[in-house]
This record gives sequence, structure tokens and C-alpha cells, in this order.
Amino acid sequence: MAEGGVVGFGEGHSGRVEQWVKWSYADADVPPALATAGQEGADGVDVGKRRLLRTVRLDVDRAVEVPAGALVEPVLSTEITAVRLTGRVHWTVGFEASPLDPAMPDHVRRQVRRFLEGFPRTLPAEESPSYPAWLASQP
Repeated sequence: MAEGGVVGFGEGHSGRVEQWVKWSYADADVPPALATAGQEGADGVDVGKRRLLRTVRLDVDRAVEVPAGALVEPVLSTEITAVRLTGRVHWTVGFEASPLDPAMPDHVRRQVRRFLEGFPRTLPAEESPSYPAWLASQP
């Protein structure tokens, strides 16, 4: 993971930008340490998630949704998630862009700013930790 600092996304909205590498495994190929993480006695946190995911092209001037499974790049995925943790529901919003290229920061800022226009409340950077940092801060 690499920190990219705090970025402004318009009227009162800012967030921490991080660069991550995402790993995906077929069920049979999950490393043993990950496979046992949710089992009783293992270090870990039991989290339930329901999410809404939409993906748009990044290289256009308007939001053009990408159908699920389409191989189009560059893209920005917006994820709104209801996270169930210790009997409470928390709502999260996250943005994921790929692949990394020199034009990406400008494309991402433009699309996130459009998404957040008219949002019912501001989202300041101090309320914008990464998902792992937020999870670690929960009791």
C-alpha cells in the first residue's frame, strides 16, 4: 500500500488516496493464513457486507457505465457498502480506479466530484480513513 495524501473533491469533500494491489483467488487457491482468518480462535474480525457497485469509464467527459464483466479500461468503480460489525450497520463509500496511468488523478477527481455533487453531507478527510484503518478503529 502506498499513501497518496489528501485530495480535495469539491465543496467540503476530501479523502485520503491510497494505492493498493488487489489479490483474487479461486476458492481452492486461497492461502491457508487467509482461509483460517474467520475461524474461531483466529485473529480477525467477523464482518458482513452488502454492497452496490457501479463502474464507469474514466477517459470520457461524462459518466458512461461499464456493464459487469466488460473488459474496458481505464475505469472508476464506486462502491456503497452496508457493513455489519458487532451488531451495528455502518455505511461506507469508496472509489477504486484502474489501471494506474499519468492521466488517472485528473480523471478520478473529475468523476468523484460529479458523484459527490449534491451529496447530503460533506465528507472531510478526517472522516475518510482507508477501510483497514477504519476497521482497526472499531471496538
